[in-house]
Amino acid sequence: MKTKRFSNNLLAGAFVLAGLLLSGCDSTNKLPLASGKSLDLQAEQTLVINYWADWCKPCRHEIPELNQLDKEEGITVIGIDFDKHQGQQLDDLIQDMNIDFAVLAGDLEPNAIHPELSRQAKALPMTYLLTIPAKASGKTARLSPVFLGPQTKDGLLKKISTFKTAQAEKS
Repeated sequence: MKTKRFSNNLLAGAFVLAGLLLSGCDSTNKLPLASGKSLDLQAEQTLVINYWADWCKPCRHEIPELNQLDKEEGITVIGIDFDKHQGQQLDDLIQDMNIDFAVLAGDLEPNAIHPELSRQAKALPMTYLLTIPAKASGKTARLSPVFLGPQTKDGLLKKISTFKTAQAEKS
């Protein structure tokens, strides 16, 4: 019974967070991470959401690029373990794969970040961009089309710039 209540509370929390993301963010929005910490979802940031699996060689190949991208101002990389490992098993994978960026808690579904995200993948690695506007702007969070295959830091920086420019032109 406790497990069912916990699952219902987790699901309810995910929907609340998704709603907050779509309407903008404030400093009280937090996303649970595998490390046990939470990621503050600050306004005016770009999230790079990357799906990976430990058995995926291209995923392992792009991790150093994503680690470097995560150090860029205003950009936060969030990894999603496609296979939903949890607890110590996920911690071990993160260490084994030398992942320095944030990884979503293994039991949390990606729709907690944006309602259009799921665990379904067309191919791995798979990456999206999500821009979160200032709450006062009245704009909603925007999700990019999917980018399939391994990405580079420079390639993603160009895609982020293009994505932001396209959004500004639509406004």
